[in-house]
Amino acid sequence: MEIYDTPQSTIGNDNDTKSGVGKSIIASVLGIIASLIYIALYKAIPQFEETFTSFGADLPWFTSFVTKIDHLFWVPSLFSLLIFTIWLVRIIKPEKVAPLLIVSILNVSAAFICIPLCMVAMYLPIFQLGAVL
Repeated sequence: MEIYDTPQSTIGNDNDTKSGVGKSIIASVLGIIASLIYIALYKAIPQFEETFTSFGADLPWFTSFVTKIDHLFWVPSLFSLLIFTIWLVRIIKPEKVAPLLIVSILNVSAAFICIPLCMVAMYLPIFQLGAVL
């Protein structure tokens, strides 16, 4: 007596492509979010710097460091837009997009870490001026 084997389909599995497209969309959205965060930080930091120099206050080392490297926020912003461009132009096949998603998640995580660090750096002189008064 033979055991019955279920018939096997020769049609490819379509789930990998659908999940790959979803991952690439998520990666591109995260890239846009990270890019907007970096651009916002790039625009906000010089305004804090102008305010502090108008007071003639000495800046703490962390604040002066952040104000000196604020122009470097363009690099991760352009990198984030590159992730979006990769999705838009479809350079990577949807099945192979998992590394792009990981890089995008790390990039947006770094952007969200930069927000409180820059806020602390920009408000340190205010706390320092408050201690003097």
